Amino acid sequence: MYEKHFRYRPFHTHIWSKEEQLEAYQGFINFKNYGDYASYVDQGHPNRWLIGEMQSFYPIKYSELDLPWKKDNFKFAKVAEVRSIDINGVLNQIESETEHLNTQETDYHCPGERPSFTKEMSFLEKHNLGRSTHITDITANNYPELNNLAHSLELENIRCIIRTHLPGVVLASHCDKSASLFENYHEDVSGLPLNHITKTPEGYYVVFILIALNDWESGHMFAFEDEMWSWKAGDVLTFDWPNIRHATANAGWSRRHLVRICGITKDPNHWAFNNANKGYTSYI
Repeated sequence: MYEKHFRYRPFHTHIWSKEEQLEAYQGFINFKNYGDYASYVDQGHPNRWLIGEMQSFYPIKYSELDLPWKKDNFKFAKVAEVRSIDINGVLNQIESETEHLNTQETDYHCPGERPSFTKEMSFLEKHNLGRSTHITDITANNYPELNNLAHSLELENIRCIIRTHLPGVVLASHCDKSASLFENYHEDVSGLPLNHITKTPEGYYVVFILIALNDWESGHMFAFEDEMWSWKAGDVLTFDWPNIRHATANAGWSRRHLVRICGITKDPNHWAFNNANKGYTSYI
């Protein structure tokens, strides 16, 4: 049904050879049911990043498909603004809880770079800055307003976190996978056909929501393919998470805090899809 929209899209040939990428791509499109795919990406393949790269079919002519997205080559869209909770209060709380974070030397280095960043790290340490991503789980106990907001978004099996990016943090280009969201789902979807475009069981969709807690500042970066997102505190964004290569970095001087909410829906007309398709903004 969707085969004509499949496309082999080699990208990081300096990390993986074209042969490795083609093998991963062919393995992905050969999956028929969701359970086999989920087991493969969660357990069976040693390189999850490679699988994520090779399951991207962007650009996609969504106008030709019976799927929630309707705009051809959809990347991302602002779909709402948070008005129901005190965003500044949440920001003050997460700032207080993460103020102890500082820099640590890391074993990860970009290909071709020198083996040590000791001088740069020493400089950052003087300013209490770092290279680590800090994740805070959102619960009814620690962030009740955010937790209530997340559970008001008409999604099931919700996962919600706050990602704190200290200056120096880089999250490399990737596409996401949804397998873990269905692990404890109340329905057994393992035998359902895999939708290779949405990377979900046929008839089920996963919505990713991002909420900015602080205003964009110079050096804060979030890229979706060849476009950059700039935001204000309270902006709510959704995007084509399984097909759009996205990356984020903090090259500024302040922490960047971002809420990520993801959950399952069986409604192809979910408000986030509709708003993205029509350019609407809701107040939540």
